[in-house]
Amino acid sequence: MVTMGVNSFILISTNNRANAQSIQLSQTAPLTLTALQNISYNIPELDQVTLTNGVFKSADESDIVVRMSKQIAIGSLKGNNVKNAAATVLWVTQKGAKPSFYLAVVLNENGQLNNVDTIPLLHGF
Repeated sequence: MVTMGVNSFILISTNNRANAQSIQLSQTAPLTLTALQNISYNIPELDQVTLTNGVFKSADESDIVVRMSKQIAIGSLKGNNVKNAAATVLWVTQKGAKPSFYLAVVLNENGQLNNVDTIPLLHGF
């Protein structure tokens, strides 16, 4: 576990997938790997994409593919020990372009998982 001030996060790897998916993180709805792999993310320059099992593939000729990292960090942003936030890395590939990487933050807001911010990682991942 990594602790930063009053906020803390737990890094979960999909190498131990059974444990990662069964951790109950809040009273209203769980933040699980499966849940994070199946929500919408707002990605700069792409607008909103919805992942299915951790992947989005464009239906047009742009050949855009968005994939979610195999690792997530889960913790409390409010310092109240309720695990209500998650962070993950998304990588975007497009035919003929270098991959782009983004850090995405998701909050559990009254049982609804919302991607509240996604920022580019300038030097890759």
